[in-house]
Order: sequence, then structure tokens, then C-alpha cells
Amino acid sequence: MKKNLCALVWIFVALTAFGAAQSKEIVLLNDNFDMKYLTGGYVGDVQTASVQDLPDSACWYASYRSGGNDPDRANLVFSPETGMTLRFIQDVNAFNVLAHFTDDRNAPITLAVGDSLQLTFTLAVKNPQYKFRSFVIGLLNSHGNPVEQAYYTSPENPTAAFDGYLVSTSFGGTDSNWATVIGKRRPTQDNPSLYHSETVTEEGLTGNFHGPALNVEDGIATEGSLTITRISETENAIVFSFNGLELNGSDTTATFTSFDSVNFSYPGPDSAESLSLHHVKVTLTRNGGD
Repeated sequence: MKKNLCALVWIFVALTAFGAAQSKEIVLLNDNFDMKYLTGGYVGDVQTASVQDLPDSACWYASYRSGGNDPDRANLVFSPETGMTLRFIQDVNAFNVLAHFTDDRNAPITLAVGDSLQLTFTLAVKNPQYKFRSFVIGLLNSHGNPVEQAYYTSPENPTAAFDGYLVSTSFGGTDSNWATVIGKRRPTQDNPSLYHSETVTEEGLTGNFHGPALNVEDGIATEGSLTITRISETENAIVFSFNGLELNGSDTTATFTSFDSVNFSYPGPDSAESLSLHHVKVTLTRNGGD
């Protein structure tokens, strides 16, 4: 009986080790916006850049969609207490922050069948308001187009070539079941804007890929996630989770399988007084452990 018990124990250990070998999690980015990783100098209380030191820190780039493209009036602030804050200052609003989680723009992370890429983030919103699909979160592929300046604008914006998956959502309350939606960003040479009706589509998406607003609480830090899993050669699963809301969409054409960038878009004071990202993490889970 003792020999049989020992045999069962060894079988259990072997099976456990085999199962663990089938899955491997790789941390690509784990940014807590620690001040020791920030460089680039200050303009007032504004840190104009952060340093690429993966996985501990990414270099975050800001683009503005309307007037005031002047670093002296920038509204991107780094702090070890509040993280990276996007705020509104005189004529500077509606902008994106973007970071690459690979050092080489020509070497994106490619998902094999069974692999998952997950973005987790913690954010706090000051004075959240309702504006239809005003806050956007994306996992994208730059296709070798480097963002290399702290403040980039149209028409020099290199993100026209980007594609990938995104979530467009609203901070405040609404009864609309389409206030939050998973979408796909298609590259276009005609419109450099990351989020525009000409570049964003829901074509090919099925399942529960739309839902109500986030309804975030004023100033309360909340964690969310966006996960892309390649479940077959022809299908990707996209899951978005935040503040009790969970969307489970499926791209039946498996349109995008390679990624190297993460993006957040904040539309300005008609959506919230400010938005602070306390933590941004990107992990890759390899089904085969490679």
C-alpha cells in the first residue's frame, strides 16, 4: 500500500510538472511610474518623458489632437504617488499616450494558437462625466513605425500604420448598452488618427462585445484588463474587464496576431477633470512554454 501511495504521489508530481511546462508567463512591461525611471527633465511640475527600461518602465509618448502642442503647457505628469496623470491645461486636450513593450519595432510579439497577451492597468478618474465612447484602451502593432518624440502631432503622426484591438468606453453613467465596445483598428494612410470612424471597425466581431459605461467612482483607483487569446488559426478571443463589467468578444477572422504597443486616449474635461494611471502591466502567456 505504501509503494502504491508513493507511486501515486510521483504520478501527481510528474503531471503537475508537465502541466506547468505547458504554460509560461512572460512579463513584458510592469510600469509603476517610479521616479527613478523618469528622465527628460521637468517643465514646471511636468516630466516630459520617461525612460525605456523594460520590463520595469516604458517610454511614454503623448500626442495631442487639438491646439496647444507646446511641451511648456503639457498635461502629462509623472509622480510616484499618483502614477502618470493625464489632465487638461489651457487649450491642450484630447490626446493619446502610447508606449512600446518591445524594444525593437520590427520584432512584435506574435501569438501562436493558445497564447494570450494581457494588459492590466489601475486607474483613478477625477470628476468622471459621461461622453460617448470617449476613453480608449488599445493593444496595437506599430508595424515598424517608431514613435520617437515626446510630443507628436498630425500630419507627422506615425500611428497611421498601427493596427490591433481596442476598447472604446465612457466613464460616466448611461443606459446605453453600446457605451463600451470592443473594436479593431485598421491602418490607413489617409487618416493618422488612432481612433476615427474611418479606422475603427467592429466587422467580424461576435459574442458579447458591447456593454454599458464603466461608471467609475470619483478618485477611486480601479483595476481593469484587456486580454487577447488566439484560440485557433481563424479566431481570437478578446476579453475586457473593469469595475464589474466584462465583455467577451470574438474576432472570427483572427485579424491581428502581432502586437508591440499599448495606448490610452483621454478626451479632456468633458469626460473627466483628469485621469491617473497608477500601474500598467503587459504579460504574455505562451501555451507551449517557449
